[in-house]
Amino acid sequence: MPSGETAWIVDATKPGGGRIRRQFSTRAEAETFRADLSRERQQIGALALALSPRDRADAAEARRLAGPGVSLAECVRFWIQHHPPTVTVAEAVAACVAAKIEAGRRPLTVTDARRRLGTFAASFGTRRLPDVTADDVRGWLATWTGTNRGNMLRAVAALFAFAVRRGWCVASPTDRIDRPTIETRMPAFLRADECARIMAAAEALAPAIVPALALGMFAGLRPNEVRGATWADVDTDGGTVRVLPEVAKTRRARIVDLQPNASEWLARYRRDIGPIAPPFSTYRRALARTLKRAAVRIPFDGLRHTFATFHVAEFRDAPRTAFQLGHGVSTAVLTAHYRGLATRDEAARFWKIMPGDEAPAEQPAAVAVG
Repeated sequence: MPSGETAWIVDATKPGGGRIRRQFSTRAEAETFRADLSRERQQIGALALALSPRDRADAAEARRLAGPGVSLAECVRFWIQHHPPTVTVAEAVAACVAAKIEAGRRPLTVTDARRRLGTFAASFGTRRLPDVTADDVRGWLATWTGTNRGNMLRAVAALFAFAVRRGWCVASPTDRIDRPTIETRMPAFLRADECARIMAAAEALAPAIVPALALGMFAGLRPNEVRGATWADVDTDGGTVRVLPEVAKTRRARIVDLQPNASEWLARYRRDIGPIAPPFSTYRRALARTLKRAAVRIPFDGLRHTFATFHVAEFRDAPRTAFQLGHGVSTAVLTAHYRGLATRDEAARFWKIMPGDEAPAEQPAAVAVG
């Protein structure tokens, strides 16, 4: 050294390749550094020997392909990200439905998902998720038209969104599919005379379902809300029925004002405790007999649509009707679909339908729509 002091230099091959040169002021420090290098070379050598000749050759080739500045670990992580675990459509459907149950989704929601996704799994169950293409889904959707096509596409899109979140695929094939344009139809509803015939037939043949019919027809509750209602929720003296959040579609409680005829129907058939509607299978059989006697066919969601139609026609207060229906403050649906469907005179006849009324003469059955 320039000062005349002794220095100790280690000049050796680095464990990872190349050379290293380090200067120390004492021999002990130099010997320690050299021993550390030796141990590191031994460890790396042991790791290398643990690899098969093929793995060592693959590593060398990967190092060459990756080029400078990119580690092999980065390459592997990128590959894993773009080659997710092998999960089939059937396995993903089962996991998606199970996740909905675990998340506390409504039984009707779970049943609908199981039905729609089960249909999809019947066609693609054994296929790996990443192998399902947009063309595959388009061909499958061709079986359906209109609203059904849109509903099926939404179900499959939800399945692949779930799979992406789980890391089972990178993207959804439904992202490359145009959503179908659904032609808007005016809601089908029952005329006042048809409602009177239904209630009269129910009184004569199936009085057990009269309160449930009254809640749907004269209070506008959704079918699931009717099935979940109990007599504790009904205040016929105060003229209200309470819809609890656990049965409401929006999961928000609301108080529905009962019109005088609705209160009369519920008071006439009131029980002290228990559910208002009988078991669904019982209700369905009794309703079939009732509709046959009344010579009426109820359109899809027809009772609720009937309530909305005549409530708008009678009170001409869209926000009030929207609140009764559980639509919040939005009146867009009511304004677009229900205003002008019925006259005020017919609405007056509807709200005067009372227990024990004589049913009007039989008319041709209504055509189901939707």
